[in-house]
Amino acid sequence: MIADLQKLFSLQEADIQIRSLEQELARIPETLSQAREQRALAKGQMEEVKKALEEERGEQRRVESNLNDAETLLTHLEANSSQVKSNEAYTAMLVEIEAAKEKISVSETQILEGMESLEATASRLEEASRFSADTDARVAAEEEDIAKREEELQGEVERQQDIRAKRHALVPPEALRIYDRIAARKLPALASVVGKLCGKCHAVLPAQLAVEAREGKSIVSCRGCKRILVPDEVMKKSEE
Repeated sequence: MIADLQKLFSLQEADIQIRSLEQELARIPETLSQAREQRALAKGQMEEVKKALEEERGEQRRVESNLNDAETLLTHLEANSSQVKSNEAYTAMLVEIEAAKEKISVSETQILEGMESLEATASRLEEASRFSADTDARVAAEEEDIAKREEELQGEVERQQDIRAKRHALVPPEALRIYDRIAARKLPALASVVGKLCGKCHAVLPAQLAVEAREGKSIVSCRGCKRILVPDEVMKKSEE
């Protein structure tokens, strides 16, 4: 029975390895999603700055148009001021002239401020574009690495499954039935006996059960965690 327990331990090693590989494979979609979210976020930030720049350029064109209209109006008013006959009309024209000049002054200030803002936003866009390009390149490299790792993992899973199948065939049916039932719920399915304790859940074993487990002459399970109990030397020998 000691030999059978050692075979079970070897089978368990393959099962643990397979489970670990499959867990890593299962995390790959999330890893890819996180990387691609970073790419999308960087691109989204760049698009937001680009949109802001276009809006500022549109506003600048609007202010420049207002300036042109005010300058045209001022030129027209000044050209026709000498033709005004009454004081009342002349006073009204002076008010219009001052309003046009004020509009010109405000527009010129807005244009200067807009130019500064455009320069700052253009700089932000350049930075955001560079960050987006860098992020895209980094994510592309990560995608390539992840694809390679996924292929490696799948190949290793297949290799370990072949190893498991060979080890599985060496275990007696009754021992295999008990092991498969436990391993389906939890791994490891085996636990060493440490004095009168289960090496996994640390439950105190009944004296006779502990003796039987240490002798390794039959399949004995822990009353607490239900794992198959094996002599400590089996564990140590199998781990060598």
